[in-house]
This record gives sequence, structure tokens and C-alpha cells, in this order.
Amino acid sequence: MQEFRPTRELFGERYNAVRNRMKKVRITIVIGTILAMIMCFLACFTAAYRVDIMNVGASRFYNDQAILDAAGISEKSDMITFNAEKAEEAVRKACPYLRNVTVTCNYPNGIQISVDDEAHLLAAPYGESYLVLSDELRVLDIVEDKESLTELDCMSLSVPAFKTPEIGTVLQFADGRDNTYALNFMSSVLCSDFGSEITHIDVAEKFNLSVSCGSHVLYFGSSSNMETKLQVAYNMIDEGVFSRYSSALCNISDPSGATVRENISREAALTQPTTVTPVSRGGAVG
Repeated sequence: MQEFRPTRELFGERYNAVRNRMKKVRITIVIGTILAMIMCFLACFTAAYRVDIMNVGASRFYNDQAILDAAGISEKSDMITFNAEKAEEAVRKACPYLRNVTVTCNYPNGIQISVDDEAHLLAAPYGESYLVLSDELRVLDIVEDKESLTELDCMSLSVPAFKTPEIGTVLQFADGRDNTYALNFMSSVLCSDFGSEITHIDVAEKFNLSVSCGSHVLYFGSSSNMETKLQVAYNMIDEGVFSRYSSALCNISDPSGATVRENISREAALTQPTTVTPVSRGGAVG
């Protein structure tokens, strides 16, 4: 079929207007055809890169589906528009009990999410509620009852007065003090040989740091010289301090003159003269 072309004889004075209109129609058809081809190509390309393999690392706090939902991933997702960094950020925000989150795209069809749970959970009083904190003092949750803390296996924590907490952020002390001393101390004791026995950590005062292991208290004073202080603590425990006394306060703030006081609170030991059991330089009970 021969293509229709306008002529002056046929359209007269309307020739130029008809010709321009026909040109616009041809351009519109060409552009529409190109767009349709692009859309068809994108649809086929997207379908080829549709997510169908989703691997999630194990977490004791969140099941796989909860993590996938937080990341915004489903079998309808496509790899082309998926943003791994945004997915990581979304998971961290929705799942605060995760310490690390890594999202990796394995083209053409796989997404891998690796997660690490917080290893140590600490609980600090907050009015009539409790803050659940990481060992980096990041606020993980605010719970209303002690039963929840028991289920989470939290150890208790004493901290200085703090500003209004916000889940997902590091706890800020009200007086603006640097929390480095607290972080360094907690890192040292939690990674120590008796770390699994700790039931309470006290970092409320920078130079009155201590930990409780059941009814026994290890008083460190400051967070300086921790390697030596910990070695004295190990020696005390090896020599049977925990088994010998029903409760005792082991004062290792001065490692060279460490002492043990039986059946006395930390506060009383620091303020009242009491008969003490000296400890040898190596840490053995005298």
C-alpha cells in the first residue's frame, strides 16, 4: 500500500497545517514504538533478575521472615532496584538486638543477609521500666517488667544519670561526661575468664567501678591497669575465694595490696574499717 502524502492540490491553503500534523503523528508513533520496546526490554530484564534465593543468618531474637520483612525483600523483589545499604539500615532500625547486619547481592537472583546478635545484654532501671542496653551502651529496648529481662538473660547495670533514651542510639549521660571509661571497663570484664559469671556491673562512678558475680563483688576502682587487676582477680578465684566465702568483697583497686572482706557490702567496705584478709602479690588469699 502506497503511503499517503498530502498535496497542495488536495488541501490547498491547509497544505502546510496538514503536513505538520502528519509529521507530528509520525514522530508520536516512532516515540511510542521506542518506549514500548524499552518497557518490554525492562520487563524481560527485571524478570530475569527477580529474587528467588534469600539466605538469612540465624538470630535468637528474630526469625528469618522478620529480618526479610525489615529489609523489604520478597520473591517479588527485583535485583535491579534493590539497594543493599538501605536494606541494612532498615534492618538495624527494625531489629535493634542485632549487633551487625550485612546485606550482599549475589547476582542474578540471590540475596544474602548476615547478622550477629548482641552477645551481652544489660538492664538499667528507667523509672518504673528498664532499659535493655548492649555492652556499647546502645539502647536496644525499653521493657516494662523484670520477667522480660529474665527471658532475655540480661545482667543488671548501674550507670550515671542519663538523658532521655532513644532506641538504636548510644545512651548519653546527663552531665555530658565521656562514656569511654565505662566502655573500656565493660569490655575488659565481659571478655575476662569470669565474664560469664557476672550478674551486675557498676559504672555509675568513674573511680568506683565493680562487678558482682552472684554474692561476690570484685572492686576495681578505676579502669586503669586492668590487665594486672584482672590477673589478681583470676588468682583470687583460683585460690577459692568464691567457694570459701558465702559472700566476699575482693578489693583489687590496688593490685599490690589486694584484700578480701567477707560478708560486707561494697559501700560498707569503702567507708568502714574492717578486719581484712590480705592477698599476696600473686593474688593468693593469705
